[in-house]
Amino acid sequence: LDIDERHDYEQIKLDIANIYIKRKNYPLALDVLNQSHTINPNNMSVLAAIGSIHRINKDFEKSLDVYKKLYHVDSDNYDYVKFYVESLLRTNRINEGYSVLKEYSERFPENNVAKRDIDRLTKALRTNKK
Repeated sequence: LDIDERHDYEQIKLDIANIYIKRKNYPLALDVLNQSHTINPNNMSVLAAIGSIHRINKDFEKSLDVYKKLYHVDSDNYDYVKFYVESLLRTNRINEGYSVLKEYSERFPENNVAKRDIDRLTKALRTNKK
């Protein structure tokens, strides 16, 4: 496939996967997304959709792998940071999740959502220590 054909193919696969997702048919959506990911492992939209399905399925080890990759590609994208941190927390990597979120909120102090999230996490950690 040439570049344009590959892009069209990836977009069609993503559109099909989104139909399956809307219908809550996550196994078929994941199958379609994995096919697209095999063709182009650098497509962040496909990778993010795969991560979302793993989150929906509460498979946080798999979502952790996906969001870690996305985070390392674009650590400025708060959605990637947020879901990476969530996956870390849900797999009991509390300190690592806190560190990632703290680092992000220090780099982007104007991001009020990140500030709120770090404040909530700090409060929760203090409550758990008591």
